[in-house]
Amino acid sequence: MSDDPHKRRPGRPKTVDRQRAIELAMVNYWREGVHNLSLNEVCRRAHISKPALYREFGGEDGLMEAALGHYRERVVAPVLEALAIELPFAELAEQLVVGMTTDRGTPAGCLFTEMRLARSRLGPATEARVRSME
Repeated sequence: MSDDPHKRRPGRPKTVDRQRAIELAMVNYWREGVHNLSLNEVCRRAHISKPALYREFGGEDGLMEAALGHYRERVVAPVLEALAIELPFAELAEQLVVGMTTDRGTPAGCLFTEMRLARSRLGPATEARVRSME
């Protein structure tokens, strides 16, 4: 067996752009809610087949968990970092309000809250991610 990283692996070549699929899933679940978006529609919007999604993420639960993890890194972590800075309360509150209400081209609301309210539709991996974020 060769350790050559450029050697082709058996099977079909990978065609899924994982980061793009995660970003699209995050924005679409955030905008429309997990109850209002079918896995088929997620696949259509991400331009990936359902078998490719299953190969890459293990299914819808894996994709939702990855999308929520991406949301945590992109949206929640900066807020937590801001809270760790030692500032007078009024200044910190103003920065947080401005930061949370500035239009950044993202959907309104909170994906984390949406997923917490949709627990009956979440798989075990996504449920575990929600619990860890709580």
